[in-house]
Amino acid sequence: MTTATQDPTEGWKNYPKNLKLRDSTVSEINYDCNFYHEKLTSDSSRLFGKKAEIKIKVIEFGSTDYNIEDLVGLQDYIQQRRNKKNTRIFLIPQRSSWGPLVINYEALCKFFSYIEVFPAFIDVLQCFGQKEGYEGETYSHYACQETQSHIRRSILVTVQNHETLCLFIKQLILQIPIEISYLIKHVELHGRKEERNPWSVRQMGVYYRDDNKHGNTFVVLNPSRAFQRRLEVVRQTLPIPSAHDIHTLILSSATSSWRSCITDMEKNYESMSVKAQQSNIVGPGEKWGFLTDVCYNDSQDIQVLQDDCFKLGHVLEMTLTILQHIQLSWANLDPASVGSIQVQSNPIQTILIDIEMQLRRAKTILKRLGGTLQLVN
Repeated sequence: MTTATQDPTEGWKNYPKNLKLRDSTVSEINYDCNFYHEKLTSDSSRLFGKKAEIKIKVIEFGSTDYNIEDLVGLQDYIQQRRNKKNTRIFLIPQRSSWGPLVINYEALCKFFSYIEVFPAFIDVLQCFGQKEGYEGETYSHYACQETQSHIRRSILVTVQNHETLCLFIKQLILQIPIEISYLIKHVELHGRKEERNPWSVRQMGVYYRDDNKHGNTFVVLNPSRAFQRRLEVVRQTLPIPSAHDIHTLILSSATSSWRSCITDMEKNYESMSVKAQQSNIVGPGEKWGFLTDVCYNDSQDIQVLQDDCFKLGHVLEMTLTILQHIQLSWANLDPASVGSIQVQSNPIQTILIDIEMQLRRAKTILKRLGGTLQLVN
């Protein structure tokens, strides 16, 4: 933990190794900091934009927003806000879905040193940056500082039926930082009319830290259009949202389009299925009767849809796993709300059920595609 007089970006060139001197949870037992440092350094040209390019939008609830566009602006922000405690979200965009993040290596290391981002988030960071293809689309991520999480969970369980101790225990919990990171996949309409499938798989990287020094801090890599739009609406109706509110907003924004995507896939399947059931099977250039002909291209279309269905099913399963882990950690994500109705109701459950339903739909389409493919082969 940095002191009041220490530069919070000190040792940034060695990030995340510099965190070992501040935070007892960042040690060689928990993380191979040398490995993470080398991985971040060697991959910096792919991950980050031009040297001078920085674009960080800072949303501070109950305060003024900031737009950080250079190293001087970043340093000024850190100095002005280093001792401030509130709920804030840092949005770092990606130039395009296959492009670099709009931040440079120095700014990122200084920024992460200031917030004290644990090394596990580098695994999420590696999923962004310049790409030449679809590599990494099957990867997902969830990490939590388990030591703090277990301490918090045991305290929370202890105080549920001891209201007289709640205030004291809440203050104790607030002294224990918790860090969580996850990579959440979602689907968006890409708008490219020449492509058969109108949907693309996107991703958001999320880091969350709660401690007594800064309060609730979120870092969101490549925030989706849906999340940014809904965040602006929330700000007009809820001046200071809780950590639960923000996690719920991120996750519901990332999962809201799955139903429409699977419905479009279902429509594509139905048209292929009807054609397969009411057609002749002919070779290239052959004609037979008055029925619709099925050719090699139709078989290919079914196989492409089958592959899309496999991929989306896998992404849905990963999303389901992440939601299950977040659900288990729900009480830990906002210690100030111990015993509250929101913690007990857990809105993540509704999102989780919806994703389960969409996954079942995808699996059903996949099974039916197998039968349809047999008709045309």
